[in-house]
Amino acid sequence: MRKRKGRALTIVLGIAAILVIVLMSVAVVLAPPITLGYGNTTKTTNTTEWLPLWNDSSKKANWSHTKPTVPFEWNTSSESHNLIPVIIMLNTDAFVTGSAAGNTSFDAAKQEVATILEADEPHAMAWGTGIRGKIKRDLRIIDAISADVPLSLMNELNNSKAVKAIYPDRKVHALLANSVPLIHGSDVWQLQDAGGNNVTGKGVLVAVLDTGVNYMHPDLGGGFGPGYKVVGGYDFVNNDTDPMDDNGHGTNVAGIVAADGNLKGVAPGANLLAYKVLDKTGSGYASEVIEGIEEAIADGADIMSMSFGFPGPFGYIPLDLAINHAVTNGIIIVAAAGNEGPGFGTINSPASHERVIAVGDTLDESILEVQTLTSSQLPENKVLESLPMKFSPHKSVTGELAYAGLGYPENFSSVNTTFTGKVALIKRGILTFEVKVKNAFNAGATGAIIFNKESWNFLGTLINKSEIPAVSISGEEGEYLLNLLNSSNEPVFANLTIKESIWVGSSRGPAGSSTAKPDLVAPGCWINTTTMDGNYVGNRIIEGTSFSAPHVSGACALLLQLHPDWTPGMIKAALMNNARDIGYGVFEQGAGRVDVLKAAEPEFIANTPSIGFYITGSRSSNNKRIKVENLQNYSIPVNVSVVCEQGMYLNFTHININSTSFDNIKINVTPDNGFTLHPKENEQIDFTVTVPENYTAGYYCGKVLLESDNSSISIPFALTLKKPPSPWIFAGASSTTSSAMGYAEAEPRYSIESGECVKIK
Repeated sequence: MRKRKGRALTIVLGIAAILVIVLMSVAVVLAPPITLGYGNTTKTTNTTEWLPLWNDSSKKANWSHTKPTVPFEWNTSSESHNLIPVIIMLNTDAFVTGSAAGNTSFDAAKQEVATILEADEPHAMAWGTGIRGKIKRDLRIIDAISADVPLSLMNELNNSKAVKAIYPDRKVHALLANSVPLIHGSDVWQLQDAGGNNVTGKGVLVAVLDTGVNYMHPDLGGGFGPGYKVVGGYDFVNNDTDPMDDNGHGTNVAGIVAADGNLKGVAPGANLLAYKVLDKTGSGYASEVIEGIEEAIADGADIMSMSFGFPGPFGYIPLDLAINHAVTNGIIIVAAAGNEGPGFGTINSPASHERVIAVGDTLDESILEVQTLTSSQLPENKVLESLPMKFSPHKSVTGELAYAGLGYPENFSSVNTTFTGKVALIKRGILTFEVKVKNAFNAGATGAIIFNKESWNFLGTLINKSEIPAVSISGEEGEYLLNLLNSSNEPVFANLTIKESIWVGSSRGPAGSSTAKPDLVAPGCWINTTTMDGNYVGNRIIEGTSFSAPHVSGACALLLQLHPDWTPGMIKAALMNNARDIGYGVFEQGAGRVDVLKAAEPEFIANTPSIGFYITGSRSSNNKRIKVENLQNYSIPVNVSVVCEQGMYLNFTHININSTSFDNIKINVTPDNGFTLHPKENEQIDFTVTVPENYTAGYYCGKVLLESDNSSISIPFALTLKKPPSPWIFAGASSTTSSAMGYAEAEPRYSIESGECVKIK
């Protein structure tokens, strides 16, 4: 590990109320960022052009020749003594390596900035008149530095030949297990790799960028360094070599990825790198995250798991560049989609980045409806509040309700009552829930309802997978059902459904202008995992996409052990192609809920795992290509079809469509009659959208199905259709946030938009 200098003293950030408001407006909240085709901006009078940060051919950043400008207005004279944390992108091209100012062009550019700030070394600055600022961190991975800068120097910095752009150093926040069998992780453990080892993630290194990890937890190795599960890491918050967790969030995440003890994570054989980039409150700066990414690359990480972020579907250029660098170095990055749902367009950054695997959140949901035969003496049908028992199967059953006391075997053997085909009503107490439900199943019951001894409800677990669905209800609801059974001479029926749903708080797509996000969903509610105090979450109700993302990180580790030659793109494609459709739209579930067993040994993959179009104006040449790769040594005939699933206006209200077309918007695939994949070879599918002049603006979503005799995969697509803007309307005006403070027109004004902090020209 590299030795680092001690962290400088914390800078007091402002005393004026308006400063607090402005800083809050640019703070990053709860999770992920970027898609191909947007990033840095160049503004003319009436338009905003989003420049690509990278492209598939060169893998290089493309920068605007004109420095971006921004609207968050500020009177610089009255607040010039306040320091603003920023990331300064250095224009290293303007300096020659080996110049007198430094040994490298980076050093020379940094020295130029240091001269302006009058802070050659990171040290605490005296508060008061004449304060200039300080450089804090080198972010060499993106040719940048982080610094604390007074607003009065923004103009001088922005005009310096050493500076490409200035961004606020945004704050990121942490996003908040029966789940391993649900995604079939434990089934993959039974497979073997080429060396005959069971597939548990052995040999794979997962970097957890979070609040640190309690590496002393027995399920996380009980130690730190070579020879332990947590083989290395660093604390970028306190600038020391001990990444011990002081919040708990990182230990939760690490346990889901790779716990190996009383609790098993998705990839129990994987090793971990722990990078503390969030403090004890769960917050941190983007500059610390970027340093964590750089260190993870240097330390040989295979996967980075990020359960943090901030709102912003267009991403944040400094972080986006670091992510691009990691992916081009062969590292898989998994990020939480965010907890800003259920509204659409709420994907967080960095999950909105096209090359990141963005993960939304699912939970088990139960619906319990009680029905009675028609009778004036009986109440109307009623839906009761219920909670699914952990490890209950996703099933729907209907049966007559029958009371089974505490659920002992003898409670099911009364000569007056048979439980075959019925739903058992059982009282909580003495026996475990698992035993009660097993006894009900052995007696022929098709479902079980367990009611509490107290008036409230509870969350219970069956320990292992059950054969029949089971739910819990409150003691009050249980007494209601007992009274209903005792007061009626007619049967009482229960309709019981347990299904997998999208958690209401899970962020929805689209991301940016056209990206179909999230990519996947995974369990994130009521997850049992490791805790900072050395114990387990147990039955406490905790939820969020923070818990979903590490499920996919662990799934990636399993696939990498099984297929060490697969690229990050192939891993992402295999998981998305083979996800389980749980009945939601593309912007809610992405490709679907992750199924790592199906993804483990696919016949073929489409290494274009999703398709996004942004279209303004009628054109007939909107085309993208899907690359289909045969992973087998035999030929595979493949049929191709398109399913149009969902249409929404730009305000996300639904457009009525049928299952085969979007009215006059035409979608074609070529070849449309299928093709044959030859052994270990590729085929191309052209996906073409034709838009007429009278199209309806909105979002149009569906999927392309590729089916062989033995398997099928799907590729979700999302089309964003907008009318061409009027030339006098500024496209970004509606997203501008301004402070309430007045300003003198003769003085410079500064703005923040899309993460940039520079002078308005």
